[in-house]
Amino acid sequence: MIDMEEFLTLRDLFNEELSISEIARQTGHSRMTVRKYLNSQVPPLPQKRSKKPSKLDGHREYIIDRLKEFPLSGSPP
Repeated sequence: MIDMEEFLTLRDLFNEELSISEIARQTGHSRMTVRKYLNSQVPPLPQKRSKKPSKLDGHREYIIDRLKEFPLSGSPP
């Protein structure tokens, strides 16, 4: 995903009548990426990712109880 500055750079280069292939070479993006952003009026916003459950979620209460019973100290026993 490109940021707003790169998006505007792609637009500027296209407005200077450079080909999509030349813009891709200059920016290091693929031609398909350049084409996608040139066809878009605004850069796509990043999608929100769903929160994955932790592997430890099923053991959370046990871990908290153990830490309360045996708190971690700064030095080894």
